[in-house]
Amino acid sequence: MVFQLLSVGANELAVVSLMALGANLGLRERGMRVLWVLVALCLPLYWLAAFIYGNAMGCGFALAFVAMQARAMGCVGAGGVRGVRGSAAGGRMGALAWIVASVVPLALALCIKATFVLFAIGAVLAWVVFGLSRLAAAPVVACVAVVAVAHSLAGLPFQALAASSEGYEFGEALTTLNHLELGLRMGRGEFYVSVDEGEPTFAPGGWSEHATAVWAASGEDAAVQNATAAHLLAADLVGFAQDPAHAAWFFLVKLATEWADPTYQSLYYLSMSGTAWGVRANPADLGSPLGIACTALTFVLDGYQSVCFVAAFGCMVAGCRGWRHGRREAQAALAAGAPGDEGCGGAACVVARAVGSRDAGALGEASAGRGAWGSSASGDSSGSGVPRGIPDVGAAPASGSVAETAASTASDGTLLLLAAIFFTGFGCYLLWEAKSVYVLPFAVVALPLGAAGMAAALSWLERMVRARASRNGLDG
Repeated sequence: MVFQLLSVGANELAVVSLMALGANLGLRERGMRVLWVLVALCLPLYWLAAFIYGNAMGCGFALAFVAMQARAMGCVGAGGVRGVRGSAAGGRMGALAWIVASVVPLALALCIKATFVLFAIGAVLAWVVFGLSRLAAAPVVACVAVVAVAHSLAGLPFQALAASSEGYEFGEALTTLNHLELGLRMGRGEFYVSVDEGEPTFAPGGWSEHATAVWAASGEDAAVQNATAAHLLAADLVGFAQDPAHAAWFFLVKLATEWADPTYQSLYYLSMSGTAWGVRANPADLGSPLGIACTALTFVLDGYQSVCFVAAFGCMVAGCRGWRHGRREAQAALAAGAPGDEGCGGAACVVARAVGSRDAGALGEASAGRGAWGSSASGDSSGSGVPRGIPDVGAAPASGSVAETAASTASDGTLLLLAAIFFTGFGCYLLWEAKSVYVLPFAVVALPLGAAGMAAALSWLERMVRARASRNGLDG
C-alpha cells in the first residue's frame, strides 16, 4: 500500500510536469484543454501504480527533470532577445539554475530505474543542438555535469544498503551486452505473439530463458557474459544480413509488440497484483464485469494511442518545416533592418501556420514572465474552464514582438527536447530487450506534441467549416 501511494504521488508529479511542458511548448487554451484530456486518458500510467514496478514512479521524476530542462531552454530563449539590456546574462543564469535543480528528480528517477538515463541522454542531445543554434555552451556543459552527478548519486542508496546488509550478497545483474543480445534473438521466453492469426511463436527480442542460462553458467562473471554475448551478437547480425526478409519480419513484429499494445502491459502487471485476502484480478476474464470493462477500455486505448502518435508525428514534421521557414523569415527581416528582434522563427509557433491559421489556438504563444515550470504568472482565462496560468488564445503577442521571439525560442527548445527523448527511447528499444511497458514513458513524453498536433488540426477543421458556411451564405 505504501508503494502504491508513492506511485500515485509520482503520477501527480507526472501530470503537473506534462502540463508544464505543454505551457513551455506554447499551447494556448485549446491546446491545453486537449492535453488535459490526453493526460487523463493515459490509463496505463495510472494502472501501473497498483503494481510494485518502477516504471510508473520513475516516470514522474523523469518528466519533472524534462520539464525543468524545457524551462531552462525557455530562459535561454528569453535571454537571447535583442534589445533587452541584461537579458542575456539573466537568461543564462536562469537556465543554469533550472538545470542544476533538475539533478534532484533525475537522481531519484535513476535510483528507481536505471534505464531512465535515456531521458538524460535525449536531453543532452537536445541541448547540444539547441546550444549550437543559440551559441550557448554553458547550459550544455551544465546538463552533462548534472547527468554525471545524478548518475553518481543514484548509486548511493544501494551502496548504503549493501554496507548495512552484514555481508549479504545481492548478486550481479545481467550486463548491458547481455540485454542487447536478448533484443536480437528469438528464444523461449515469457511472451507469445501471433502474426496474421498464424501459429503463436515467442516474441522476437523479448525476455528468454537464454539470458538466465548464460548468467548462471558464467557464475555471474561479467567478463564471461560479455564475451558470450559479443559472440552471439555477431552471429545474430550475420543471420540478419544473410536473410533480410527474416530481419524485416523480426524488427517489424518486435516494434509491434512494443508500440502497438495500447495498455503497455499495464493490465498484464495489474493481474499480478493481489488484495490483502490473496485475490487476484483477471482483466482477461470476459465472464466478469472487470474483464468486460478492461476489454472495452483496451479498444478505446487502441484508438487513443493511434491518434496520439499520428498527431505527435504531424506536430514534429510541421515543426521542422516551420522552423526552417521561420528562420528564413527571420533572416530576411534582419537583412531588411527590422528593429529590435530576430523575428518569430520558432518551430512550434508555426505549427498552426502549417495548417494555415495564425490564431489557431494550438501553438505559438507563451508569455514573458512565466511562473514556475513555464506557467504564466498573470495569464487568466476567466470563464473558459482552463486553470489560471494558461495563456488566452485571444492574447497572442504581435508578430515580431520581444515576447513572441522569446516564446518561439522556448517552443523550439521544448519541441526539440521532447522529440529527442522520444527517438532516443525508440532507437534504444529497437535493439534492446523488448517489453511494451519499457516504452510507456516515451509514449507519455510525446503527449504534449500530440496535443499540439490535435489542436492545430481542430483549428484547421474549424476554419474550413467556417469558410464553407461563409461561402454558402454568400451563395444564398
